[in-house]
Amino acid sequence: MGILDAPGLSKSTADARYAQQNDLPGVNAVRAGIDNTGATAVDTALYNLLFLTKNVYIPPGTYLVSNAFQPPSNCVITGVQPAYTMDGLGGGVFSGGSVLKGVGTAVIDVGNKQNVTMRRFGVWAANVSGNAVQGIGSATQSIWCDGLVTFAANHNYLFEQSNSDPNGATGGGHLIENGEMHGGPNGVAIKCLNVVVRKMIAHDITSQAYVAVSDNINGNTLYSRAQNVSFVDCVVGQRVYYGAHVYSRDTRSITNANGVQPAKNIRFIGGSYSGALQHGMMIGDEVTLETTILSGSGATGQTRLLTQDILIDTEFSGNAWNGIRVVTCGSLRIRGSTGGNGTAGTVSGTNYTNNNISADTTGSLQQGGFAVQDMQISADLIVTGTAVGLEIQSLTIPTSTATVNVSARAQVYKTSNTTAFNITGVTGAMLGQEFWVQINDNFSTVQLAANTPQFVGIGTLVRYRCVDTSGTILLIGAHEPLGKTEVNRAYNAAFSHNATIGQQNQYVNVTGNITSITLFQPLVPLGRPGWTLRLVNSTAGAFTIGSWDSKYKWPAAQFPSGAPTTIAANTSLLLEFFWNGTNMVAKGSWVY
Repeated sequence: MGILDAPGLSKSTADARYAQQNDLPGVNAVRAGIDNTGATAVDTALYNLLFLTKNVYIPPGTYLVSNAFQPPSNCVITGVQPAYTMDGLGGGVFSGGSVLKGVGTAVIDVGNKQNVTMRRFGVWAANVSGNAVQGIGSATQSIWCDGLVTFAANHNYLFEQSNSDPNGATGGGHLIENGEMHGGPNGVAIKCLNVVVRKMIAHDITSQAYVAVSDNINGNTLYSRAQNVSFVDCVVGQRVYYGAHVYSRDTRSITNANGVQPAKNIRFIGGSYSGALQHGMMIGDEVTLETTILSGSGATGQTRLLTQDILIDTEFSGNAWNGIRVVTCGSLRIRGSTGGNGTAGTVSGTNYTNNNISADTTGSLQQGGFAVQDMQISADLIVTGTAVGLEIQSLTIPTSTATVNVSARAQVYKTSNTTAFNITGVTGAMLGQEFWVQINDNFSTVQLAANTPQFVGIGTLVRYRCVDTSGTILLIGAHEPLGKTEVNRAYNAAFSHNATIGQQNQYVNVTGNITSITLFQPLVPLGRPGWTLRLVNSTAGAFTIGSWDSKYKWPAAQFPSGAPTTIAANTSLLLEFFWNGTNMVAKGSWVY
């Protein structure tokens, strides 16, 4: 055999943007003097051969890479695909075929290279922190990985933009297909533009198999942005924790001061994200809280961002936790997703904005298939289509929103106000729908049904049902766990005193004159002990009380001058009442 004896591969017009062999045989690396026994590093010799010939065939054997092999631009390297036998413990062995074995932080580095094609060989990252294939830099463009079998200690594939453009408009255009990925916390991680990952399978991944990320992990203003990324017909194999993960964050600020742009237009088409040891797919950053202070690494904090425009049209079944877990996302569409999964888990998140969550009639989501918890909803959030077992545990009502939109069919809607605010209406309810409202702050009051109490107090749960097609809401239950504990009420000039079930003691930090105090009729037994109302004035001036509701009665023996009309400077006015079935009767008062 001569030096030109690689098997020819026909050029495909569909892949014309990538470096091709053009039906010419590659130069045989071994015939050209390159060692394939693994005894001698081949970095320089293999680079020189590729630089000169642009098309190299590596016969079966082991090719030792001492640091990170950096092929030149506009080249093709082809081998014989090896077998990889897993040991069931996260490791395994290569046999047969052509294998590049690296002992540095990466085996193959195509950073800032263009038109590099790598086909049908093994990549073995033997270093404990090693990546199999990486390409970091905004000039990295048109890299084609076809039929590689990789074993990594860290990333099997890592492609990052990592430059000063937060919009990520340069580089990218990669195709990764027909390969096997083994080991490491990460399968293929994409942080750049216009990438297709197709017909890949992942095994023994301890964190996440298919990843699209936008962040600035490499520096305050070194941006990497995943956008227009498609995962097509990819499969989760054995012993994978998360099948896929999409998230966006400023890793060096608690306010996104660095202007990181979120991942955008991420598609999961076909394939299967099934059998994961945790979630089939995670959308959003579950680890980072909304703003998380970091220690070490020179960073000052992290900001979790909303990933935008996610399309999921694939299969989820047999995942130990959720098929799809959503933490933070904007514009998520799920269609045709089928299969049962495990438990819903308990994940916290915020800031969900979207105008459509759907499970199309082409499929349905089974128990545990889709879970959303603690998301902030916009006014037009709707759920359409077939959604059997759709799990939206809880959504957060936006601040200063008086009408709750319950069309998302969440089980619980949580308040989030920072100033006094009364929530009074419901939209989007369907006949027979039931839901809870949880007061999750010290400022909200809730009164969604006519002729019912105005509920107050953090921790209070109120349950409602829609009883007709016009959206009439009925109060069907309430749980107020605070008992006799004092409830902090926000100051309001027109103050409403509520003494519903469990809320026996309330206080107000008064910061201005009170024009009126109104009583919402309490739903309580007559024999219940008294209630107290404590009005605290911590200022240097007195405040007045303009009027009391007529249901408040002031016995002359205890209140010869009638109802109190002032709160002196730097004092607390404590009043105790009991309910006689008709009126709230004052029992005594104390000023201290």
